[in-house]
Parts: sequence; structure tokens; C-alpha cells
Amino acid sequence: MTKVINVDQVLHGYANGHQLLASSCEFNIDDRNRIDELSDLNGHCEQQEFVDYYTGYPIENGQRYVIAKTWYAYEMRRPGCVWTHSIIFDIEDVSQLSNIAEIMELFLRPIETDSYTNYKNKIAIISYF
Repeated sequence: MTKVINVDQVLHGYANGHQLLASSCEFNIDDRNRIDELSDLNGHCEQQEFVDYYTGYPIENGQRYVIAKTWYAYEMRRPGCVWTHSIIFDIEDVSQLSNIAEIMELFLRPIETDSYTNYKNKIAIISYF
């Protein structure tokens, strides 16, 4: 049996400060602040340079769940810049996901010259269960 799950997405990066660059949805101010803050964490470790990482956390009082991937933005002139692509699931859809590898393939690292248009639309995921 298959089910199509439509998820929202958000892109954060540097543009005169770390900020929201594109989104397929709107957020209340508390969730927006949380997403903004958690999309700008540092991935530096003592033994090595920046490590790409995933983050997961609830928003909208636990009704939705964010899974995000953050990359270092080496192409930016300002040191410490990152890109974060967040995918936002309705909480009831999380239990319908059968293949985490398919979710990991959804994360797209942008390029600096991108118009970010692809990040302004929902993503359709086909789940098999």
C-alpha cells in the first residue's frame, strides 16, 4: 500500500546575516524564532573542521516535526556561514515513513547563485507500508 505525504520545506542561509531565504509555508513567531535559531548552529569539532549534521525537533506544540540538515557554506566570504535545509512533517505522517534513507535524499544543498525557487514548494513523498 502507498500513501503520498506532502511536506513543507525551509531554507536558511547567509544574506546580510543568517536568515530565512525560502519557505513553502508560514510559521507563528515562536516557531519561526526556534527554526531560525536551530538552523544556525555551529558544526565545528575539536579534532576536525565543520561536520555536516542533522537536527530534529517539534514545532506547533508538537503537531509538526522538523528534520534539518546543515552544511558549512564554504563559498561565502564571511566565515562561519551555513546552509540549513529543513523538512517539516505533520506529526501523524512521521509514523508513516518507512525508509529513512529516502528522507535523507530529500536534503539539497543550495548554491550561492540559486534563486531558491525549489525550496518554495511542498515536497511529495511516496511512502510504502
